[in-house]
Amino acid sequence: MISNNNTLTILYGSRTGNSKAVALLAHEYATHLGIESEFVSMEELDFSSIETIKNLMVTVSTHGEGEPPVAAESFHSFIYTNALNLTSCKYAVLGLGDSSYRYFCQTGEDIDNQLKQLGGQRQSELEKCDIDFEEKSKNWVKNTVDLFKSNLETKEVKVKDNFIFDLKLEDGVQANAYKAKLLKREVLNGENPEYPTMNLKLSLKDSGLEFHPGDTIGVYAINSRLLIDKLLKQLKFDPTYSIQQGDQNLMLKEALIHHYELTQITPVMVKKYAAVCNNALLDALILDKNALATYSTDRNVLDLVIDYPGQYSIEEFLSVLRKLMPRNYSAASFDSENPEYVDITVRVVDYEKDVRRHEGVCSSFLSTRIEVGENIPVFVERNERFQLPDNNADAVIMISAGTGIAPFRSFLQYRNLQQAEGKNWLFFGERNSQTDFFYKDEILSYQEKGLLNNLNTTFSRDQENKNYIYHSLLEQGTEVYNWIDAGAKIFICGNKRTMANDVKNALTDIISSNGGMSKTAANDYLEQMRQSRKLQEDVY
Repeated sequence: MISNNNTLTILYGSRTGNSKAVALLAHEYATHLGIESEFVSMEELDFSSIETIKNLMVTVSTHGEGEPPVAAESFHSFIYTNALNLTSCKYAVLGLGDSSYRYFCQTGEDIDNQLKQLGGQRQSELEKCDIDFEEKSKNWVKNTVDLFKSNLETKEVKVKDNFIFDLKLEDGVQANAYKAKLLKREVLNGENPEYPTMNLKLSLKDSGLEFHPGDTIGVYAINSRLLIDKLLKQLKFDPTYSIQQGDQNLMLKEALIHHYELTQITPVMVKKYAAVCNNALLDALILDKNALATYSTDRNVLDLVIDYPGQYSIEEFLSVLRKLMPRNYSAASFDSENPEYVDITVRVVDYEKDVRRHEGVCSSFLSTRIEVGENIPVFVERNERFQLPDNNADAVIMISAGTGIAPFRSFLQYRNLQQAEGKNWLFFGERNSQTDFFYKDEILSYQEKGLLNNLNTTFSRDQENKNYIYHSLLEQGTEVYNWIDAGAKIFICGNKRTMANDVKNALTDIISSNGGMSKTAANDYLEQMRQSRKLQEDVY
């Protein structure tokens, strides 16, 4: 690493490549201006050199519930656990995230605050970028590099062509996604279920895509034309109005179908809408953080424009919307002998709110708007935070609720194929044992053959007093602790709001009561398990 008073160090921590692309753009722009610049991944950074860095730009994403991406974990931990002196370091941070998550850009916040705490000289306020990050991040790159340039010596550059601000994104635009044929669609919980849940089998034949247990399958869906028609009617917008979408002209209706997020809203998006809407009631709502979060939870864009009407142009309205993102589903199968097939488990989102029907964009697409035999644009995303141990002799405890069973089906199929010696314990929770024990026959067959050593199921509606999965954990507390104490790895998959926190609280109680620890010490123990990957979560 070549750091001196005139070097601009551009550090990135990336999961899907977006933070890396922003950092690379900053490096290329700095070089174009004649600034001595180095472009470094947090994974490759020599931590002993951190105190020598004088000028620092950081780009970093956030994973899941406010956690750093794998590539940033060690750096994040290092700056929080070492008494560094960064009083000579000027810095600026850009965080990438998804405002539909509670801890939006949390890793960026963490790093920005900790660099300041260690004496660093913040050059600009933390920039937070949502999923439509491209333009905002490009502006940040230009403004921030220009800011550092004013304090750095530059060398003469031979070629001074106009610099093109272009992000070199690694992953997939929808056009580059593989078109997987839908081979089979099966409802897992009987006829006319209250919450339909499906298994879909997809063909990846000749795709070149590889996946492992724990990885996710990204699906590109499109919006319902019925929803678009209702929205355009409410807004009194001309569906044939021509708009510029990237390098092509599209009719407004087609652009809304393919490119904009309409079935979810976030507090960030609502605030943007309020800025163009000029509605006093909405202005009052956004001042109440809790009320805004509650309103944003289960409403869509149609609800928003009905509840808080306003006068604005088509362009102003489109500037408020987030881009339509793919939905990720855990791979629910694994067969090394037939790698061209993959299953996903999908719960259909369909509910009434304020006398209006609401559907999930992807689950409705997969359940009713595409037919068996048709193609679905998909990609594979590696989930480094949710991987089976390399040692097949390690014991595994899998804790799941609802569609959280999906990755554990692939775990068990893999362990079965590998003839893994390690013990396996599955906890599964749902509503009704008669209809909601997903993949029941297959799971019971693993128990019968001895692959699945322990199986505990909890069905909340089977008795008058509702039991949940954390009750089952507490009932088995002594044996769970013995497995943990013997080195078992714990995996949790399910809804972050209704299951994950209760499970972690139950694990804390189990460790405290059986390990003779205080609650604080048990929490620390669980956190150490998380940091050492003995506890892994995939919550949604």
